[in-house]
Amino acid sequence: MTGNAEISGKKIENLNVNVLALPSKYILREKDGNFVILKDGSGSKKLAVEFAPIGEKWVSIKNLPEGSKVILPK
Repeated sequence: MTGNAEISGKKIENLNVNVLALPSKYILREKDGNFVILKDGSGSKKLAVEFAPIGEKWVSIKNLPEGSKVILPK
């Protein structure tokens, strides 16, 4: 038997405010660090990020600027 579960939580003041979660497939793992790819005008750029896993398929990003447009790595 198999199944999927989606877990959601409530906002806890001063604890999980402004926490950003992304599917883990958006993380580009390289020898020199972990990155996300941001849409930058007509191109793209890599941004080093810190993250913590949330389950099997999601990560919590700690240092992604507000309003960033994250795209899937190729």
